[in-house]
Amino acid sequence: MDMLKQIDADIADYELDVKHAEALSRLGSNPDFKLIITDGYLREEAINMVLAKGQQGCQDPVSQARITSCIDAIGVLGAFLNGITAAGYAASDKLAQCNLTRAEIIQEDS
Repeated sequence: MDMLKQIDADIADYELDVKHAEALSRLGSNPDFKLIITDGYLREEAINMVLAKGQQGCQDPVSQARITSCIDAIGVLGAFLNGITAAGYAASDKLAQCNLTRAEIIQEDS
C-alpha cells in the first residue's frame, strides 16, 4: 500500500507540473504577455542591455555590473519559464507511466 501512496503523490506532483506548463502555454499565447514579457523583456530588453555594455557612458565598473545584473535577471526569468515547459513535458510522460503502474497495482491487489 505504501507504493500506491507514493505513486499517488507522484501523480499529484506531475499533474501540478503539467498544470503549470499548460498555464504558461496559455500565457504565451496572450498578446499582452507576448508584448510585455516575451518580446519586450526577454528579447528587446536583453538586446538593449547587450548594446548598453558597449556604450561609452557605461564603461565604469558600476554601470557594467548593473548591466550584467540586468542581463543575468533576464536569463534567470527565461530559464525559469523554459524549465516550467520542460518539466511539463517530462511530467506528462511520467504521469502516463504512473497511471499505468497504479492501475497494475490495484489490479494485483484485487
